[in-house]
Parts: sequence; C-alpha cells; structure tokens
Amino acid sequence: MSFIIENLTFYYSPQKPIIKNLYLELDRGHSYVLLGTNGSGKTTFLRILNGLLKPVSGSILLNNIDLHSFKRSSIAQLISFVPQNYTAHFPFTVYEAVLMGRYPYKAHFSDYSLEDHNITISILEKTHLIDLAS
Repeated sequence: MSFIIENLTFYYSPQKPIIKNLYLELDRGHSYVLLGTNGSGKTTFLRILNGLLKPVSGSILLNNIDLHSFKRSSIAQLISFVPQNYTAHFPFTVYEAVLMGRYPYKAHFSDYSLEDHNITISILEKTHLIDLAS
C-alpha cells in the first residue's frame, strides 16, 4: 500500500492552518515516524489519512486512487486506527481487540469466522502478544 499526499492543507480555523501544502510519499515496506510537539497536528494528520477528516485542499492517493473515491467499508479493510486517548466502555481482552480488526471483512449480523480467529492468533503470535491474549 502506498500513499501520495499532494498539497494537503487542513485547518479548523483559516487563521491557524494545522497542515499547509504538505507533499509526502509513503511506500509499502518502509517504517515511518511522525514526530511533533503536543497539538502540532500528528493525530489530525492520521485522521485525514484514514478518511475520518477531509482536507481543506489537496489530494491523498491510496495505491494511486483518490482516497475519497473509496467506500468507507473499503477504507476500513485497508487502514485501521486506534486513537491515542481511547477509552473502551467494555473490558475487552487483547484477543478481542485484535479480532475487532477483522470486523470490516465479516458479513453483517454474522459471527467471526474460523479464518478471522486464525488470522487473529497469527497476528498475536507475530507481534509477540499471544501471552497477553486473554
């Protein structure tokens, strides 16, 4: 998956742009770090990248396709986002939290499939979190 961000501008107030004319390419297989002071727009940028916020101007290409042409369900299969300050209203286990990442792939009103559970276990093993699953 790759992102190309061109001339991206975002603000809550026109007098204080949070992101102004940003150009950035993010390629599959690379790791990136997003650094900045508190309130500098890091979370806002991530919310724009996953389609939760719409930029004032500019474009975001995901695999060379405009991000805003995707259906929400398609974006959910490609991108997941857990905010920094997230409070769960139910006591989810680590296993259940990871399994929820499979939600965009399941049919409405159906249970998670055996494949969903196998993928969840595989992810927990790859990230060395299997011991924390329950």
